[in-house]
Amino acid sequence: MVDEGPDGRSRFDAWATRVRAAVARVDPCDDPTAEPLSLLAVLALSIACAFSAWMFLRWKYQPMQDLGHHMALAAVVADYDRPGSLYHRLYEPLDRLAANSLLYSLAGPIGRLVGVTRAVRGCVVFYLVGVPFANLFALRTFGRSAWGALLAVPLVYGMSYVAGFANLLFAAPFMVLALPLFHRMLERPSAPRVALASAAVLVVFLSHAHAWLWTGALLFLLTLFVAAQRLFAHRPFASRARGALVVGGAALAAVLPSLVLFARWYRRTFGEGQHEGTVLNATGNWSNKFGATFKPLPELFTNLSSFALKTTQSDHDLKLVVSLGLLVGAAVVFGRAHRWRKPPVMEAAFALTFLSYFFLPEGLQGHDVLGSRQIGISLWFLPAIASPIPARASRLAHALVALGIVYVTGAALRDWRDALVRFEQTEAHGLDEVMLAAPPGLRLHYVKSDPDSAVFTWRPFWHVEKMYMSERLGYVADTPGILSTSAIRYRPGLELHRVTDHGAGWVRDDEIWSSFDLILLRRWTPSASSLREAERRGERIKKVGDWELWRSKQAKPAAW
Repeated sequence: MVDEGPDGRSRFDAWATRVRAAVARVDPCDDPTAEPLSLLAVLALSIACAFSAWMFLRWKYQPMQDLGHHMALAAVVADYDRPGSLYHRLYEPLDRLAANSLLYSLAGPIGRLVGVTRAVRGCVVFYLVGVPFANLFALRTFGRSAWGALLAVPLVYGMSYVAGFANLLFAAPFMVLALPLFHRMLERPSAPRVALASAAVLVVFLSHAHAWLWTGALLFLLTLFVAAQRLFAHRPFASRARGALVVGGAALAAVLPSLVLFARWYRRTFGEGQHEGTVLNATGNWSNKFGATFKPLPELFTNLSSFALKTTQSDHDLKLVVSLGLLVGAAVVFGRAHRWRKPPVMEAAFALTFLSYFFLPEGLQGHDVLGSRQIGISLWFLPAIASPIPARASRLAHALVALGIVYVTGAALRDWRDALVRFEQTEAHGLDEVMLAAPPGLRLHYVKSDPDSAVFTWRPFWHVEKMYMSERLGYVADTPGILSTSAIRYRPGLELHRVTDHGAGWVRDDEIWSSFDLILLRRWTPSASSLREAERRGERIKKVGDWELWRSKQAKPAAW
């Protein structure tokens, strides 16, 4: 029973006061005019993040095209030092100081305890939950409402997610955190603040080179802004100059460790070390305008929706974009009734990142889909623009925007759940059973004759076979070890047997049957003669739904 008497009410008020005091101690907001941290908003954010994480953990096979790549390299790290491991003979050790290495440095050791697939999936959950809570910290740092962070929950399901850019995703929470931490450091430089900002930038570099480069560009502009504030303040010139120099010195100290590692990584990736190991896609030196390729202007606009929130084959994405546009528009219009005391750092980060899509190259030698990633990255900063103004400025405006955020978030998560259900029932069905039937430690080839999905965009099954490495510790050709940008490379002189012809004639390809023990197929509808040829060369191990696994009778021993 609830005590409704005076003593009960007093105890409740005392408890509420203690809760508010505890929240105030962890709230990074130092703007006395900002609204208090809303406990209801934090509760809503926690529930939405828990549901988002549950959806990911509930459905093992997700629409993440390149995720298999990262599971494969995490498996290399997890199994590398085990006696008899294939990977010690195939790969060079992980370079833990290189860009794009942190995911493997963490998931590898954790994978020894819980399994590599679970470890990598845990890192993806960190992205799904980390970006919203990083936005919460950023919004409160700049005096914004916590309700905006709730919108980050559905926005994590963008192009980079369905593309499966796991290293970039892992960098995202640190990328969002780097901006408020850097600004706090520039406002009041101190050794602890410099160290914290430096750690954030360093972690972004170790997570992903692209994320670090763009974060560096944003932090450089932020430093110029704060330095200009110091330089043009109404104070004596000597004081102004000293303040600007202190800002510049603090910024340089914070980024210097990652700059040193970048220089080292650059030499190994684009310089004299680019051809070490069996690297088939060395980037080459950044010549000829840095080896850059750009999209034609008409293509930039026609592809705009594909790289924003177009993640499914249904019209739900369009509804989300329209709802999001109306919500942001309302928040901007209502925002004219309030003047924020803190600068619009996160808002500027969104605008600059979105606009950079139109100016950055789409490819640099050996790598593509660069400029297009910027749209998805910009969505990680969008919650600041949709954050409602304080209730004291307008209760109605605050309530309408907050309710709009709740509606958009709930609708987006519901639609994503429904898409995952269809994906599992119609396309991923049978894949897990077939993969678990594969004997461990062998060589597997995947015929990518039908990797597309009728539910999601991109190609969810393009690299799915590499989960054979994360779950059965076998070998699959064509991992990122062929790239000079990879933190793990194949050892020199290996014959990789990268069979890139996935046409109907695969069944008569001698290299497949002789170089691989296992063959994974999806939606294979052979003619009678093709089936006879497959039965002559191998035997079917398992077939469930669209998926089947064959074992070769003609495989030769590996030469490693």
